[in-house]
Amino acid sequence: MDLRLTLEELCRRVHADAVSENAFFRTVGVKIRFSNFETHTRARSLKTTQALTQIKAVGKELMRPAMESGRKIRLVGVRVSGLVDATGQTKLSAFDSDRENSQETKESDNAKV
Repeated sequence: MDLRLTLEELCRRVHADAVSENAFFRTVGVKIRFSNFETHTRARSLKTTQALTQIKAVGKELMRPAMESGRKIRLVGVRVSGLVDATGQTKLSAFDSDRENSQETKESDNAKV
């Protein structure tokens, strides 16, 4: 199988796992093992996200040096880390709502004076 297709399939699987666990992630990492068993790991941190496009883009970027080296690759892995439960994320709309409620309370308090 073509290494690029393998990488894309791994990215899809990792993304599906994160989504099924309702998790956002902050870091994308790859592991590359060459035919002589030399192993390299690379990772890049991002803003917290759940986007498949981010996993693919960073995965390809991190893999590029190994793919361009011409060395035989025997193992490729993709991971995400820095996981955050999506249910614990504060949504911007919720933040705005809290801020509006706080502003209304301040205005109400000022009116009483």
